[in-house]
Amino acid sequence: MTTVRSQMRSAYMEFAKLRSGARFNLASSGIENFPMAELPFRAEDLQLTGTGTYGYEPLQERLAAHCEVSQECIVQAMGTSLANHLTLAATADPGDEILVEDPTYELITSTAQFLGLEVRTFPRRFEDQYRIDPQEVAKRITAKTRLVVAGIASANSGLPAARCTAPDRRGLSGSGLRAGGALRIPSGAGNGGGDQQPDQSLWP
Repeated sequence: MTTVRSQMRSAYMEFAKLRSGARFNLASSGIENFPMAELPFRAEDLQLTGTGTYGYEPLQERLAAHCEVSQECIVQAMGTSLANHLTLAATADPGDEILVEDPTYELITSTAQFLGLEVRTFPRRFEDQYRIDPQEVAKRITAKTRLVVAGIASANSGLPAARCTAPDRRGLSGSGLRAGGALRIPSGAGNGGGDQQPDQSLWP
């Protein structure tokens, strides 16, 4: 890590939170603020505490069923940025190397650096319609590489990854990527891919 952790900053997030007061704001995500006084509910019906410390139980159960995993594998996060943070923290250790698509969502790289990970990149080029070239990825993998990180949709084109990935995925086979493998993540604000289903054929 080249910067002291207490001094690390995310220029994008600071802009999105503090300087994005434009009429048409493309830098933020979530929902608009709404006054509670206009919501049709009685105060006695509102419960802010209860069981289910790690999330709303019925929702956790349905997410687990949808993903075909045990409920213990489901982790609730307050937004995509925190989910990305938790994912990187859970799957890589300080000093590990991750390979990230370029261009990418700035919070992916700044979060990785905050966690002490070494960030290397592989290109998704305009002239190639932002396709992922598996052989291009494979030649950048080293003995330290823990993860290959790519958005479900291309950060620039918005195309689902399966539609903008080169058809020959054999380039990653036998590439020396150690346990952990490829990681597909939503890119956060502006992704535009919330209703897209990840294509399981993206990686071998």
